[in-house]
Amino acid sequence: MDGASMDNIHRAAMKMRLSDSPVKTTSNTSNPKGTLYVTVGPQCAGKTTILKHIFGKSFHKNEEGCSELSKEMAYASGIDITIDDQELVYAPVPTDCFLQSSTSIVESGDGASHLPRNQVFYEKSIEERIRDPSNEELTLVLQRLRGIISAEEFAMRLSGDKDSDTAATDSVSAREDLISAAEHIIRQQLFHRKEESDDQVPSEPLPKVIELFIVESVFRPRPLELMRKMTNELSNSTHKTSSSVEALSAIDQAQHLLKIYATNSLIHSPMASISWGNTNTRPREFQAALEAASLSGRPVEFIAFGGMEACNMIRDHVSRREYRKSHGNKKISVDAYNDEIHGKRCLPKVDRRTLYVRNLQRFLETGRYIPSIAINDAMIRVESMLAQAVAEAIKKEYPVEKDDIEKERFCAKFQLDFELAKLAGYHMNADRTVSPTKQCNESSPNNKRYQSRRQDDQNPQRAGRYQGKRYYYGGNVKITYEYVLGSLDN
Repeated sequence: MDGASMDNIHRAAMKMRLSDSPVKTTSNTSNPKGTLYVTVGPQCAGKTTILKHIFGKSFHKNEEGCSELSKEMAYASGIDITIDDQELVYAPVPTDCFLQSSTSIVESGDGASHLPRNQVFYEKSIEERIRDPSNEELTLVLQRLRGIISAEEFAMRLSGDKDSDTAATDSVSAREDLISAAEHIIRQQLFHRKEESDDQVPSEPLPKVIELFIVESVFRPRPLELMRKMTNELSNSTHKTSSSVEALSAIDQAQHLLKIYATNSLIHSPMASISWGNTNTRPREFQAALEAASLSGRPVEFIAFGGMEACNMIRDHVSRREYRKSHGNKKISVDAYNDEIHGKRCLPKVDRRTLYVRNLQRFLETGRYIPSIAINDAMIRVESMLAQAVAEAIKKEYPVEKDDIEKERFCAKFQLDFELAKLAGYHMNADRTVSPTKQCNESSPNNKRYQSRRQDDQNPQRAGRYQGKRYYYGGNVKITYEYVLGSLDN
């Protein structure tokens, strides 16, 4: 198939609405299908890094400007589909606009093309968004990294808003971690420049452009006219908007693309892998990925932050239980068979401060900043969700004797993934393909909660970077690893 034909196919696929039925793959069922990977982890946990490692040189990220890519290359390569890469989720704004002491924003003098300060996104101008309390932390970080404020003032002003809605639930230790991370970045830059004075701030420039997060674009239909306007005005932007792209919300557009790439063998090779590389800290956030896997017959594997620790808990508990049952001297290792393989498909668990440091490093490189409270909340949600999966996995009875076929089925990594899929209303088969359970429909609790909270999610204090209730998953009890460990002997 020549390049022109592939271009036409791609444009046709992009015209399809979300309600269109995905095209079933027509490849030989005897050929192995590419895995659909689902990342589960907070921002800056290394999701893109591990996907690049798994996919190798064939990896590329999907954006709505992917028409610029070679279609032959995209067809056979692993592709990562994320919400953040969709058009209008971020808007470029000159960094100096965040550093002005007054509310009157001046245009950048760097000669680059930027959106005007009075440009309106969903009833709010860029200037209003910059001055919004949700961007106060970003402004303070910029001021500290530029040297406008001292370390003491930075710490004082971060703590000074502790009575506000965004910081009321954040712990003192989380703020201290952010302060420590910022000072670490400054010391690191000073070291690289061979500076020794603690009072100096590195002259290394901040990013010239800040990617301003537009939370409404994630959940609400995006104005097609504005998307085209951004493309015309930002001639240097790598995000190109096709006139055929429907103005779906970013999340709907990403889910639509995921289904198309997973199920349509004319667009993406059935043997090439796909990833739903978002944070996915709640079961409802990866339901669309499991649906796409179910429609396409692709196997599913979760790449979870702290996955190895969760697997160790499952394995160790089963080993102790089987030992007590047999009264023998042999301790059973349930999934040593797959440790080496699956250990490479878990996100290493790191502390909060490390995530904050990574966030600041990425910010200096890309201009995209994630509020510290969003990272903190995501960590807690992931820990709670994995703890619930572990609690269910250790309840099961596992056979002592297993043949080679059953080793994968009864390994701890499989059981962890099985329980994560189950939380979203899907059953994982022995070959890692998935199918919806009876509870996975519009009347399920997860979907009801999702639909009822869509409006709440449009509030920047609760949505996108600030999603949902904090400190627990489901129920009214914070489920932690300590909770699971405490219940093992009951």
